[in-house]
Formats: sequence, C-alpha cells, structure tokens
Amino acid sequence: MNARLKSEREEKKSVAKYHKKDFYGRRFYFTATPHPVHQGYAEKDKRYDESKVLHNIQVHTIDFHKNNTFSVIGTEKILRGRYGLAGEERDRLWFQEVFLFGFGRLTN
Repeated sequence: MNARLKSEREEKKSVAKYHKKDFYGRRFYFTATPHPVHQGYAEKDKRYDESKVLHNIQVHTIDFHKNNTFSVIGTEKILRGRYGLAGEERDRLWFQEVFLFGFGRLTN
C-alpha cells in the first residue's frame, strides 16, 4: 500500500514565471558588449596591445512584437530576430537568427 498523501504522490509541475505574451509591445534596454579576448591568442599576436583596445559598449532599446520577434534599432544598424523563453521555470530569454542590417529604413 502507498501510505503517502495524494499531493505527495503527484509530480510537481514547474510553473512558468513568464510567457511570450508578457513581452508583446514592451520595450527594454539592450546592452551590447564585446567578447573578451582569449589570453592565449592575445599572447601569440605580436600586434595586440590591450592598452589600445577600444571598449565598445552600446545600449539600445529592444522592442518585442506579437509574432515572437524583436527589433533593436541602433546607430546606423538594425538587429532583428526571434526570441523565446528557456529553462525549467521559463525565466531566461534566448534570441535566434539575429540579422544585422546596415543603413536600413529607420521608422519610428
């Protein structure tokens, strides 16, 4: 016989914190930072000087659309692609098929 309570026997389902529709029509800030340079490659490159490296950090607005896509309008560039939620609790965003368009039509 199973002596546990019915609530203990049932598997607990993970509850999603967010849904895609929570982002529809919303605007957030998107921070783009350069990838760090691998130290092993930097040591082998004779012309690499860390003191002369430009730190290109950019902040843009990211708009989420109802068809599960996003767009980021930056300085002379437009990023577009699809997004979704990941993780057991659906609390992490993922971005896919990011396209970079230069000098595109900018409409507000």
